[in-house]
Amino acid sequence: MRGLNRDPRTGAAPSPEAIHGSLLALAELLQHTGEFLLARYKEVVETVLRYKDSKEKLIRRAVIVLLPRMATFSPERFTSDYLSRGLGHLIGVLRNPAE
Repeated sequence: MRGLNRDPRTGAAPSPEAIHGSLLALAELLQHTGEFLLARYKEVVETVLRYKDSKEKLIRRAVIVLLPRMATFSPERFTSDYLSRGLGHLIGVLRNPAE
């Protein structure tokens, strides 16, 4: 999560590479940790969705890959709290031929 947030000492934003790497790490954690991330699920989803409109195409693609993984990890919570935002984002991406 440190790679996705501003540096508390300097206030500097993370680099696109750090964000992308952190999103890839979250994808693996969601797939392989069982209930370990359940306590931090809201924080994870909110953080991932914060990057859905990134100017970096690689980051936007990582968010798209993470959406179904987050939904699979906790279907009930995702459906009740994030389904409309997630689907709205995916439909918007589908409407944009460049994506």
